[in-house]
Amino acid sequence: MNRRQILVGALAGAGLLALSPFGAGAQQSAPLEADPGTGLFPDDRIQGNRETAKAILIEYASLSCPHCANFHRTIVPSLKTDWIDSGKLLYVYRDFPLNAPALWAAMVANCLEGERYFAFIGMLYQNQESWLQAGDIPAALKQYAQTAGMDDATFDACINDAKEIDRIVAGVEYAQATYGVDSTPTVILDGERVQPRSYEELSQMIAEATS
Repeated sequence: MNRRQILVGALAGAGLLALSPFGAGAQQSAPLEADPGTGLFPDDRIQGNRETAKAILIEYASLSCPHCANFHRTIVPSLKTDWIDSGKLLYVYRDFPLNAPALWAAMVANCLEGERYFAFIGMLYQNQESWLQAGDIPAALKQYAQTAGMDDATFDACINDAKEIDRIVAGVEYAQATYGVDSTPTVILDGERVQPRSYEELSQMIAEATS
């Protein structure tokens, strides 16, 4: 079973399949094509200075993944201070949802722009246990979305957006085909998949890439 089928199955179990373009007779989305020079998409979520950055780090993550939460709690703050804010590194966050809750959370987050987006996913990672263990996960996500300034009508539209489901699943398929992503978090540094065991190791890798 491929990732598309897993996510579609999760949506079906959650009662959202009727809104999905992956029902009977649906066509798969066209393969994504990234910029050949940078590996970036026009709609990528990015932090950093495009003009001065000497390396690009892409993180594939699932908002329901505890290892991703740990990465964002313990590594991303130092990464931002030492490398992103200094203008040396371009940081790209991409969705790789592992289940329906992660997909819902990503769909809501993607309705926010700029730093509001990064603040929201940061809040979800900091409070991951709380919303994931809620009896009604969409309702819990709505509360966090309200904190981020999203009204109820916008939330409902975002979490039921069939085109956004298609876009996210296409991104997952691209990650699998291009980088062999099969778990989260997965870090891509200048087009190469790396497996740092600590922030210090990752920082050394970035130092070599930007020297």
